[in-house]
Amino acid sequence: MGETRPISGAAGGAHAAPLLTRPPTQRRARRIVDEVVRLTASYLTRLLRLAFLAPEIITAVLDGRQPLELSANKLMADTRLPIDRAGQRQTLGFR
Repeated sequence: MGETRPISGAAGGAHAAPLLTRPPTQRRARRIVDEVVRLTASYLTRLLRLAFLAPEIITAVLDGRQPLELSANKLMADTRLPIDRAGQRQTLGFR
């Protein structure tokens, strides 16, 4: 179970960011509200952070090549990930 959660989290963050960064039409705004209401603000914030992970990290997670110590809990709990790709790789245990 722990191995599949980062995948859904990474995909969810990448999916949510465009919804929240494009100017909303009335239809899109309603869809955003419908999706966001199901999430807590804290969870949504943590999920959106995943949209800014380095593409090679997202690809590695989706391919199942993430470091063994990188769990869904660690990925979602680490609220101070560096913005730069090298810092993200180092913090999350990618060599």
